[in-house]
Formats: sequence, C-alpha cells, structure tokens
Amino acid sequence: MAVPPEVRLKRFLHYASEEGIYIAQPRRSEDFFPDNIKSILALVPTDEGGENVILPSIEKVFKEGTSIAPTSVMFALAVCATQTESEKLRVNAQRKARALLLNEEDLFDFAHYCYKLSTNKGGQGMRRTITKWYQKKTPQELAEVVAVKNKIHRLRHKDLMRLYHMKSEDRAKQAIFSYIMTDLDKTKEAFKDHLEAAAPLEYIGIVEQILTTTEESVAVDLLTKHKPKIPPHSLPPKLHLSSEVWSIIASTLTLDQMLQMTQHFFKLKLLKNNCPFAAVYADRIANEAIPPNSKIDPTQAFIELKTFEMLPRKKEYFKMLKKKGHDVLPESVVAALRAEEAANSTEASSNAGDKKKNEDLYPTFKLNKKIIEALNNLVVRSFKSLKPTGKRFLIGVDTRNVLSTVMYVKCPFVKSIDAAALLLQSFLQAENGGNEKKVTVTSFLESSQPNTSSYRIEELTGLKAGLSLQETTQILSSKTGGPVNVLKFFDWAAAKKKDVDVFVLISTSNITPCDPYNGIVHYCEELKKEEQNVKLITISLNGMCSKPKQYYKKSNMLYINGFDDKVWRIIQEFCRSSF
Repeated sequence: MAVPPEVRLKRFLHYASEEGIYIAQPRRSEDFFPDNIKSILALVPTDEGGENVILPSIEKVFKEGTSIAPTSVMFALAVCATQTESEKLRVNAQRKARALLLNEEDLFDFAHYCYKLSTNKGGQGMRRTITKWYQKKTPQELAEVVAVKNKIHRLRHKDLMRLYHMKSEDRAKQAIFSYIMTDLDKTKEAFKDHLEAAAPLEYIGIVEQILTTTEESVAVDLLTKHKPKIPPHSLPPKLHLSSEVWSIIASTLTLDQMLQMTQHFFKLKLLKNNCPFAAVYADRIANEAIPPNSKIDPTQAFIELKTFEMLPRKKEYFKMLKKKGHDVLPESVVAALRAEEAANSTEASSNAGDKKKNEDLYPTFKLNKKIIEALNNLVVRSFKSLKPTGKRFLIGVDTRNVLSTVMYVKCPFVKSIDAAALLLQSFLQAENGGNEKKVTVTSFLESSQPNTSSYRIEELTGLKAGLSLQETTQILSSKTGGPVNVLKFFDWAAAKKKDVDVFVLISTSNITPCDPYNGIVHYCEELKKEEQNVKLITISLNGMCSKPKQYYKKSNMLYINGFDDKVWRIIQEFCRSSF
C-alpha cells in the first residue's frame, strides 16, 4: 500500500523530504522545488480549499515548532499560495500566511519561495500579505526589524517597499518607510516636526552607531544604556571579537541559542580560560533551567560537548569542515582575527615562526575545564527534560566491534558506540519513568552453533535508565556482536510474545538486506495486532545500508541515515505519529 499524500506532506514539513528516509547532515539545503512536495497537488482533488488537511497540517507544524527544517514549512505554504490547480487554496493560503507570518525570517522565506514559484510575484494576494505584515507591526517593532538591515535570500525591506509601495497614516511608520528607502539623516530632516517619529528614529540611530563604530567602549556604553536588540550575526568584525560586547548580548540569547553558538564562540577565542565571557557562558550552560519549550535534548548537548573537547587546532582541518558543510567563521571575522594576531605579535613579521603563528587563525589555547563541566552538566540535565511518548519499545543494538571504532563522517567527533549509548539512555530515561517497563533492549550475537548462519538475540538486562554514558558503552562493548537481521528481530519478539508499539534497530550500515515489512506482517499476525499500530525505526549510524528506498516505503517505517543533533526530535515526532 502506497504512503498516503497526507503522510508525505507531514514528512516534508518535518524534515524536508517526502520519503521515509531521514539523512543526517550538518547543513540542510533550503533550495526546494515543486517536485520535492508533490503531495499538495495530490491532496487538492479531495481537499480543494486546503481547510481539511493541507493548511491545518502546515499550521500545526508551524505553531508547535516541531520541524527541524522550518523553511520547508514556508515553502509548502508558498506552493499552496502559487499553485494553479485550485484558486480557493491560493486564497486560503495567503490568508493563512497573514495569520502565521510573525517574524522577519518567515516573511522573507515566504516571499522568496512565492517569487521563485510564481511569474507574477504572487499577485494581489501577495501584495495584501506583505502589506498586512507591516501594518500589524508597531513603530517600535518595525524600527527593531529594519535597523539592522538584514538581507535574507538576497531580499531586503527596500526591495519589498519598491514592489508594493507601502503607505501608512501613522507618522512614525511613514518615517520608518522613508528611512528604508533613503537614509537616517534625510529622514530626520523630513520628520523633525513630528514628535511621534522621534522615538523609532532615535532607536535606529543608536543601532546604526553600534554597527558602525570601531570603538569597543562606545558600543559597550550604548548596549548597556539602551539595550537594543542586536542579532549576533549583525555585529561588525571588530566587535565580534569583544568579550565585553558578547557578555552583554548573551543576556538577550536563549539557552538554545547559547548552546548552538558554542563552536562559534570557540573559534572567536571567547572560551579561553582567562576570557570573561567564558565565565558568563559556563554559568548559563551549567545553571540555567531548560525551558519547557526548549529544543535542547541529550543528542544536541552531547555533540556540542564532544565537538568542544576534540576540535583540532589546525587551520587545515577547519577547511575540511567547511568543505563538508560545517559552520565556519565569516571572512570578515577571519580578517579581524588575522589583524589581531599580527598586532599581538612581539617579534618581526619576517620571523618564519611568528609568520606561521599569525597564519593559523584558529584557537590553540588549552581547553577550559569549566566549559567542559558545564556541558557535561547540561547533558545530564537534558535527560531529565525528555518527554515520554507512552509507547512500548523493543530496541536491537548492533554490538560488533565496528560500532566501537568508527565515527560518522558528518558528525566527526562522535563515535558510533557513543551515539548508540546516547540514544539508548534517551529511550530508557524518557519512557521508563513509571512502574511499567516500556523499553526492552536486546543485542544481536554470534551463533552458538559453529559453521551455521543462524542468529541469536539476547536481552541486555544490565542496561537500565540512569547509567552514565560510559557505563552504557562498557555494557555494549562487553558483548560479542553478530550479524544484524531485521526479520529475525521480529521473529524473536513474536516468539517471546512481546507487546511492542515501536521496534528500533541501531546499527552500522552493515545490515542483512531484506524487506522489513514482511517482519512487521509476521509479527502482527502472531500477536493479532493492526499493522498500522506497529512502527519500525532503523538507525544506520555509519551510512546507508542496502536499498533503503526500495524497502522503506510504508508510512509506519522510518530509516535514519547517520547521526546528528536532530535525530532524537525526528524519532520522537515519528513515534507520536506526527508524520
């Protein structure tokens, strides 16, 4: 049975693909095409206006923030707003956009995709959507948005103004629109007699002064006194290296943002032992409570910890990371680092040793133990913030030596056995909180009969919630693993009469090729369960196993290729039947 278009749509909304395969990668492409999301047009005949399935699905994922690729949600909405099959869906999609679009990023994402998909820039519906966005903002909110002069998808507020000729009866908004099209001095002169325009223009002036000054003391004074909202990426290169500036801006960042910027702070040399900002960072990471709506989970915290511990200090390695898509420093900041290194040099630049030192733009300092302790603390606390799904799990783990020795290339600082231990403890600590044991962990073993191809599966009784990751990896390493066969996994569960909602297989790419759906059918027949109520998740930590696209074609099956900081969120949403 083919996967219903509703499920394919929800897959795309959650991880930017309609297939039942999630591929871990450090940087996800935002360059989508209509062929990436055929499910919308497939749903139009039965949901012409989109009120039943299409738009409610988009709205739900958008409001709950469950997508790991938020731009895919905006692309889906843009497809609805520009497709030619249903005029009713186009109108309803623009109305939904006016209700959902709140921040600048969403506005530019939606506009960019509509312009890409439509030959008439989205028509009158798009004009009303863009105009409504500016009308809903207060003058102060508009000033905060336009002052930093963001450019997203090569779009600026000036571009939208030229297209739609925004007007307002509010003098303060008129002043802001004038500033967007001209500059601050001309706007101040034109609106000097209108008191209502003074406050937003003063705010814009403060932000401009911060973003153009080369004096750290001036920026610190303005940031402390006025507390403007300055996005970190907008800081000029000179201020980008300032510990004092970052200490002030950090107070405006969420815990999630602080964690996500760990590698960036490291590369800016802000996490050195003697750097004041390092103490600010460590205090927040170690002591701040994880908010209820936070996206922080053990996988993300652990990856940041291992990356911080093991980041090589060689410039060549960072070049390699850049090729693979990992975050690196902007060129302007690299230039500022080069200038700082040259200024700090105590010997002549002609000295070969110092010249080499000046060319190495990346940190060579000793790792800050307080940062490591803080990140370790966050990993432990993040386990306690996991939310249960209420499902019953049977997990099979590949315990062969290869699991202990290889690292997944797209997550270069985490060994496969550490990733497996992290996932196991996440399942155990999230689901086994009550009296009922909802997670059973097994391992594949070598056959007890020599010269045979039979399989053995054994329950890992010593593995329980609350063990440290080191203790968990020791248990996994102590087992002599054997071949991994998905069908035998289901046979074992059926023979043991295990009542399971979700089967999870954690392995390397070396899995015996077979169609796992046959195993689900056999298991359901034996235990008289409905097939749609039994799910399978296969996690291949070291690359693609044989023919996943051929075998993982059912809506109750998910194949995960690799490991990254989004894997746990994908697993949770799949188990909750979000897609």
